[in-house]
Amino acid sequence: MKFVLLILIVASCSFLGYSISGYYRKREKFYFDIHSFICSLQLEINFFENKLKKIVAEKGQNFGKEFSQVINYFEQFLLSSSKSLQEKDMFAGIWFLSTDEKQFIFPFFLSLGKFNSSNQVASLENFKKHFYDCSQNSKKENEKFGSLIFKLGILFGILIALILM
Repeated sequence: MKFVLLILIVASCSFLGYSISGYYRKREKFYFDIHSFICSLQLEINFFENKLKKIVAEKGQNFGKEFSQVINYFEQFLLSSSKSLQEKDMFAGIWFLSTDEKQFIFPFFLSLGKFNSSNQVASLENFKKHFYDCSQNSKKENEKFGSLIFKLGILFGILIALILM
């Protein structure tokens, strides 16, 4: 019985470490998704000259849960002429982005469809550079801190198990 309890403690601490490291995984995935979205937007605007509503409707399902939520909200905004774009509604439930990050991402969505195609592509290029840097930084943070927190959770569980033995 004691052995089962010790295994349960180690598993619980490992799960806790994995859950906490989820912050870094979600940030990495979100920034990768937004960078990929911008790349596909540039491609669609430059070569296929599709309308923004069609692009967003087609591309919205190809991303992670959190970014898909943002895209779906933006798609509903495009389809509804009376609805206004609200930052707090767009990022509802996205806890891993800071207020400053949300305040930078929100104007990106506000600027979509506001320019002619050449100016829109130039604007997208600027956002693409910024989000690529964010994607690389979040990837480094995930590799550094995400795996560290997970390993610390395992080690903490083993330490508790050793103390209780």
